[in-house]
Amino acid sequence: MGAAKPSLPCEKGDDDQECQESQDDKRHRDLDHHVHVHAGLFHIFLWGDGGLFRRESQHHTVLKWEWSRDQMANWSAMFDVLIKNGLVLDGTGSPGYRADIGVRGDRIVAIGEIEGEGKNVIDATGSVVTPGFIDLHAHSDLSFLIDPNADSKLRQGVTLELVGNCGMSYCAPLNERTMEIYEGWLSRMGGDRSNGEPGWTEFGGFLDALSDAGSAINVATQIGHNQVRSAVIGADARAPSYEELEAMRRIVAEALDAGAMGFSTGLYFPPGYYSLTDEIIALNQEAADRNRLYSSHTRSESDEPPGLFVALNEAIEIGRRTGGRVEVSHVKAHGPRVWDRSAQILETIRDARHDDVDVAGDQYPYTACGTPL
Repeated sequence: MGAAKPSLPCEKGDDDQECQESQDDKRHRDLDHHVHVHAGLFHIFLWGDGGLFRRESQHHTVLKWEWSRDQMANWSAMFDVLIKNGLVLDGTGSPGYRADIGVRGDRIVAIGEIEGEGKNVIDATGSVVTPGFIDLHAHSDLSFLIDPNADSKLRQGVTLELVGNCGMSYCAPLNERTMEIYEGWLSRMGGDRSNGEPGWTEFGGFLDALSDAGSAINVATQIGHNQVRSAVIGADARAPSYEELEAMRRIVAEALDAGAMGFSTGLYFPPGYYSLTDEIIALNQEAADRNRLYSSHTRSESDEPPGLFVALNEAIEIGRRTGGRVEVSHVKAHGPRVWDRSAQILETIRDARHDDVDVAGDQYPYTACGTPL
């Protein structure tokens, strides 16, 4: 079911074609969304490929939908939820503005100065209304099977989480070599076989299990190199044979075709640490050919061998040679000896982008670091 699309009058003098284009520009895009309230901070969580606003230029000027007060008043009887007087931050980088938001069923149907009452009215005075937050770096692959309510994320406003980072898609694939990894994470998260018994071996089965669990937030997954390598080679510190590499490629391809959104590496950790760049290029080609993401916990983020910039440039080179998108995970200069190199990290990424390598990075909002966080 799409968003409600109110009639938008044309300006006098517009011909039919121009009038139609004007209406189309101002109509809602289809949205899935959820309304959530907590601790004085009001979030409207928006899911889907639409948006509240249309960008009008490269400077991120936005065009708000504008309706008359009469239209707003007529629609008020339709509102199941009416959020009043909130400061709307739409996620485009534009300044916040005061607005009311009308919700009917599971759709936003009006934004602006709304007169009238809804069935449930929330006074958001002094509070912020935003789209849901995307957590690009998490290790919660198993968490949603243990507790699909995901309260710890939902109450922070997170509505989409990307898991399977750092080469650690420890829920799939599963075989006799990787089951111990799965059980280790299960124990770490306070689960046991009574609520975490895997009924799958391949990545598609894991995705089915996530779907059946019914997570309260959206989950995007990646297939992790460490898990794939462990499934085929185990913990051996060596390069794969041709047959082993082809087996790894098949696993990666099958996971991507099943619905994984990307391929991740954790080259700082064994067994990923034992791989050569050519191995990663061969595997990531499967992701690049499908326009999926390559994310990497690089081999070094400090002065430890092979060094921060050698590791960063490896990730960039993988993107250059595969033609795929690259995400450098948790960008940082780790340790006093490289603390003054942060600007150079960003410059290196910027230079690669100028060379048409599609590379970006993410960063967590705290000064400490630790894989289990």
